[in-house]
Amino acid sequence: MIKALIIEAEGKDPFIKDVPSQKETYEVIKATITSPYGNWFDRVCKETFHGYVNDTGIIDGLPLNLVASILLGQVVCGDVIIFGTYTPTGEWDGEEHDVPQCVIESVKKQWSFLKANVDARNDRRELEDVDQTATQSPSLDEVLEWLRLRNVSSEVSQ
Repeated sequence: MIKALIIEAEGKDPFIKDVPSQKETYEVIKATITSPYGNWFDRVCKETFHGYVNDTGIIDGLPLNLVASILLGQVVCGDVIIFGTYTPTGEWDGEEHDVPQCVIESVKKQWSFLKANVDARNDRRELEDVDQTATQSPSLDEVLEWLRLRNVSSEVSQ
């Protein structure tokens, strides 16, 4: 089994996929790097790992994959699959190998940081919405509706 890391662009948690053999890596790569316009992909190489990306992801308007962009050092749109470059003994043989644990940990940290920032931004927006609602005065119709729902007479005594 070859351990690959899948980083989806749609904001889902990155996950590990076990690829049964070298013979099946091409089909797994092709199935992962999907696009409505075709399944061509490019290989982006780093020192100890490499990733397969959609070669026309930007042109096709696929969503930005921020975690993969940070990891690979270039803008990446669409899903990405990451493999290790070296054998367990540290040799390069041109084959796919297990993604290094340090890459998995780096992606987990990036994903956690990104997710925490998105959650914090959403919390701030909710607070801003509450603040705006609280500072707006109700209209006369809203006040009368509120009174009607509570069976309070709408006649005002003078």
